[in-house]
Amino acid sequence: MGACACGKGCAGGQCGTPPELPPQACLCGCGATAPACRVSPTGWRQPSSIRPLRPGEAGRTLLSRLAPVVDRARQLNTRFGARPYRVFLNWTLWGGAERGQGFERLMQRVEILPTPMVASLDNVLFSPWHAGILQSGSLKVTEVSVVAYGEDVLRGFDAKLIPGLDLCAGNVSIPEPWDFFYEVVEDGRAGSMPDRPRFRLANVPFRNAEKAQWEFTLERTDRQRQRDDRSYFGEPGPRGAK
Repeated sequence: MGACACGKGCAGGQCGTPPELPPQACLCGCGATAPACRVSPTGWRQPSSIRPLRPGEAGRTLLSRLAPVVDRARQLNTRFGARPYRVFLNWTLWGGAERGQGFERLMQRVEILPTPMVASLDNVLFSPWHAGILQSGSLKVTEVSVVAYGEDVLRGFDAKLIPGLDLCAGNVSIPEPWDFFYEVVEDGRAGSMPDRPRFRLANVPFRNAEKAQWEFTLERTDRQRQRDDRSYFGEPGPRGAK
């Protein structure tokens, strides 16, 4: 039995003080005590090289340095005609206190370049409703550059554009009367004024580091812009062209 921890020289346990046990030897057999050796509870010695990336190291990894090269290679798909659908991020501002009130004005539009891959639009269906036919469904967008775009921009969180947008808030959302949506537009090979379907982001963009791309899903919504790129809810006349 080990010596008593009370320091009075009695045998451990006689005075009610738990006995002081001798230090345990390391599981790896190095002869050191357990706290002095870097051994996991399972007995496996963890090499010092196995660790997560430190802040700032992720941008200097091999895959991160190759991402611009991947973007230039993807531009070849556009030149070959293999990317017929252009994808746009749109920010609009409504004239009223909420979305849908007053006139809608296009404040900023950003095209995703190089042109990403859009899954088959067969997933976008025509559904009947009281005023006619409404498109519904979803599609997947991949091969979005991880160099040119971050998650905040892909979610519409542009603090430089939207006043009062607090990216440090616990639940970030685009404030009223601002609106954010996607457009997936054919590149014009079927006509100079293609349809402009409107979509919303259906999930948080996923960074696929191995493929150097962002991936996300879009869902079809209403209130799409006209073929001449005017809003149905814009101001009448030349000033409402956007």
